[in-house]
Amino acid sequence: MQTHSGLRVSASDPAGLQLIYDTNESPEMLGQGLLQALAASRVLNLDEARQFFESSSMKQRYENWVTRLLQHVGSGDRIKLFEKMKHCSVVCESDLISIRPTIHDEIEGWSGSKQLESVQVSRLASAAEVGQGILLALSRSQG
Repeated sequence: MQTHSGLRVSASDPAGLQLIYDTNESPEMLGQGLLQALAASRVLNLDEARQFFESSSMKQRYENWVTRLLQHVGSGDRIKLFEKMKHCSVVCESDLISIRPTIHDEIEGWSGSKQLESVQVSRLASAAEVGQGILLALSRSQG
């Protein structure tokens, strides 16, 4: 789970939170993590956004993320790391958190689909309820 920040579009933010959970983590812990990651999200100004979205910086942040994941699982095999990974995107607008399932369509790639129903949770919901929303969205993810 990681914080994304940006201006109109977003990308992973090294100044935000980057949390790794085991597959058997409790809904409450997952929900707490998501709420913390959302709280750390930033809206960048134009100058910050230009630097933030510079291609080589984004590639380096991605590789750093993959390296951390490989270290966490104790493996050097990227294909094995990503093979069964599920992914959701999250957007928070006003007091509504939308958790969007994805389709795992490449080894290191996911895409959204209107056929996959998003999970919506109030920003005021308990951490456990937010975590249940995450688990439901992950169950709807494909691939």
